[in-house]
Amino acid sequence: MKQKTHELLGNASMLVTTITGGSAPNIVPQSCFIEIDRRVLPGETRSDINASLQAALQPAGLAAGKDYSLENYLFIPASAIDATHPLVDAAGRAVTAVTGSAKKTVFEATCEAPFFSVGCQIPTLIVGPGDLSQAHVKDEFVRIEELHQAAQIYASLALDLLK
Repeated sequence: MKQKTHELLGNASMLVTTITGGSAPNIVPQSCFIEIDRRVLPGETRSDINASLQAALQPAGLAAGKDYSLENYLFIPASAIDATHPLVDAAGRAVTAVTGSAKKTVFEATCEAPFFSVGCQIPTLIVGPGDLSQAHVKDEFVRIEELHQAAQIYASLALDLLK
């Protein structure tokens, strides 16, 4: 299978993240459940992902009449905004005005952005306080200073866009 890639986001990925099955070490399991995390790239659809999963199963002989089912229970499309989009420029100005500097980076997680950018074709970017490594962990926090800066950035960005 050809590796899919995106100039900004890199490679798509697919890996097994959980495997469950069986009831005891000395009993052949009646079933096994495997969860696969497939990170998508802009433009890939649920159908594309299902096809890539089916293709990945073929070499193992699983797609040839074996008793299995594939359930794509969660699909969040990838989103990207062009680095030269006016919204990116306005956000850069707002961040620089408040913090002294801004840098464009890739958000290496997921959030609600695709529902706006892909689902509604609304140009969307992610700007917020905190450190991604601190998100969704025990004792998650955001520094109060960063929270205040974020509020100033949002206000500055809104005023810039309303000109």
